[in-house]
Amino acid sequence: MKFKSLITTTLALGVIASTGANFNTNEASAAAKPLDKSSSTLHHGHSNIQIPYTITVNGTSQNILSSLTFNKNQNISYKDIENKVKSVLYFNRGISDIDLRLSKQAEYTVHFKNGTKRVIDLKSGIYTADLINTSDIKAISVNVDTKKQPKDKAKANVQVPYTITVNGTSQNILSNLTFNKNQN
Repeated sequence: MKFKSLITTTLALGVIASTGANFNTNEASAAAKPLDKSSSTLHHGHSNIQIPYTITVNGTSQNILSSLTFNKNQNISYKDIENKVKSVLYFNRGISDIDLRLSKQAEYTVHFKNGTKRVIDLKSGIYTADLINTSDIKAISVNVDTKKQPKDKAKANVQVPYTITVNGTSQNILSNLTFNKNQN
């Protein structure tokens, strides 16, 4: 019985020693190796490409510290790009699909590495069947001009003074009834 226990203990120590465990610091030597991030891949072997983008709303642009992430050397459609563009518009600037449809102009431009560019209207919902290799894209710029609200909302409405009479007693009301100017 002691012999069997001695063999088991010896085998266990041999396995621990061969895995590179360091008993002084309680760390395995495999953990001390630096991770080579250039060869690491995500999503089943696809490496990613970062594409910078800019957003301009009503002529105002902000510095954007992030970029759009796509799989490297993947063929994507303009619809795929539009989905990412709409997502960053919503989360970075609070512009929803409804805001885009009501805007005067909403478009994004894909700038390619060969110097050409393609402008796509975000409002139209019309997409070409062209596929783009993500490695060919240099940058994406988004431009949205929202509709201007009426300068004075009171001009869009009609204010009508009124009085209330109860049991022959009339009382002046300090507020006015408001009606929409275009209402019949």
